[in-house]
Amino acid sequence: MNNTYLFTATYEKIAYKRKQNEVYIKTNTLLDNNKGARKIACIKKHMGIAHNDSWNVVPYNLLVEGEQDKRYLNVLATAFGYENVNILVANGASKMGGYLEFVKEFCDDSSIKPIVKCILDHDAEGKSSKDSLEKKATKETDINIEVQHIARVDGKDKNSYEYEIEDFIYPELLIEEVNIYLKRKGYKVLKKSFEANRFSKSYENMNILKIITENVKTLNPDKDPLDFEKDGMKKILCENVCRNIEQNSKIIEEQDMKYPRVKEYIKNIFNAG
Repeated sequence: MNNTYLFTATYEKIAYKRKQNEVYIKTNTLLDNNKGARKIACIKKHMGIAHNDSWNVVPYNLLVEGEQDKRYLNVLATAFGYENVNILVANGASKMGGYLEFVKEFCDDSSIKPIVKCILDHDAEGKSSKDSLEKKATKETDINIEVQHIARVDGKDKNSYEYEIEDFIYPELLIEEVNIYLKRKGYKVLKKSFEANRFSKSYENMNILKIITENVKTLNPDKDPLDFEKDGMKKILCENVCRNIEQNSKIIEEQDMKYPRVKEYIKNIFNAG
């Protein structure tokens, strides 16, 4: 934000000296010296943003990579009976450092020294960003930065594993929505054994959407390949899985018995302990 400059303009009518009864508009451009929250307010007004909770900072905040992360976490927290917290969206792991600078600037004129807990995917970009954010956390004095990866649904963790927010979601629910989509498109669906195979030795290092993409391609060699790692597909699955959870509370009770790590993780990051 230090490299963002705001300008204001004033306008005045000036009469032409050589043309009677005619005027022109003179524009005066001035540097706007507002800082901190007032500077943010000016930017929001210019962009037409009346209210967006990704622009608000409170004493305790989660900072996630994308909108799907926020949606999944909020829905699960509600399903477990935990109060939602403020979730900020950076729109990418590599953008979290810049977003933290924004948070720092936002709080410049306030007494808040917020906690910002950064939640990253456990992929190449997430691991790289975690290292840089942890270094930033040791030097930062105006905000409290905590950094961690999202958990995997089975609770297992190795550096070689690649997993994202979808790997935190109960696989049965994700697979159900994938199969509904495949049926609608006229594709053969994933078999019942897929959930167990997802955690097998041959797949343990891969994220679930990559595994799904490969399996669907194998099952449907004569069909156009479907990429479940694309943003559009992720949005569809996220919305459908979340709607399913919201409409059927018993789902969570059943899945919690199989995968207790999900509730433990949500409880921790939502400060519900």
